[in-house]
Amino acid sequence: MKPITPHDGLVFEKRFFGKEASFDPKNLAAFKRGDGYESFRFCLDEVRREQESVGWNPALPSTQISTYWFEQVKANLGKRGDKLRLYCAIGSRLDFFHGIDGFFELDGQIFTFDIKAGRNSRGKESVDLVIRKQANLYKFFRQISRDIADKLKSS
Repeated sequence: MKPITPHDGLVFEKRFFGKEASFDPKNLAAFKRGDGYESFRFCLDEVRREQESVGWNPALPSTQISTYWFEQVKANLGKRGDKLRLYCAIGSRLDFFHGIDGFFELDGQIFTFDIKAGRNSRGKESVDLVIRKQANLYKFFRQISRDIADKLKSS
């Protein structure tokens, strides 16, 4: 069995968010030096502001898998579903310093997630859900969508 590499994780993230949706990789060198650390709230706001520049529309996900999950959560929100947003944070400070690849938002309530390629990969404690590559992501997303909607509605 081939070992899982960091590249596998990037491929999995790109499959979820699409090839164009990521922040500037030039920032990575600065982040590795510890430059640019900001608070969790600052990073959330930065990701919200930068969606258009990274090629992502939080109200209209562009890949098949992200659209499916978005629509599953939205369906469980009823009338409030039109306010649901799904943000891409791959390559951002939120990703690098806080371990969050993306998040759902509804009326200020957020649900964060981290996408991992390996079964034994660990997420950071600040993440609500770690998504690991598995045989049937669609079934997994369908099963957890109600719980996510319930958390988002509890504002």
